Amino acid sequence: MESKYSLNLNPQVNNYILSEGYDIADLRFHIDFHKVTSLLMGEKIYGEKRMGLRELIQNSIDACKVRKEIEDTNREFGDEEYIPSIKINIDKNNNQVTISDNGTGMTREILKNTF
Repeated sequence: MESKYSLNLNPQVNNYILSEGYDIADLRFHIDFHKVTSLLMGEKIYGEKRMGLRELIQNSIDACKVRKEIEDTNREFGDEEYIPSIKINIDKNNNQVTISDNGTGMTREILKNTF
């Protein structure tokens, strides 16, 4: 940064403000993880399980669309064209559905900062 933009500020702050009729309270915010995840998953948020499944599939579609746009924008002559792929695996024995795609995915930072 150029010196003409530099501000010489005194880092010491003198607090001369007195509170009248105000007490500082040590309050904290706590979240019950199990209750929150229960509210945000399955039938509680979507009303029906199939609507939650639809949301996951739509997330895969969106991730593939974003990657397609990125790939098409950055593709140079001779590069292979990106082909979106979404796979839905139904495992009846374990009562599980797995949805996978080759879209943009989530980085560690996205998972850490968003979730």
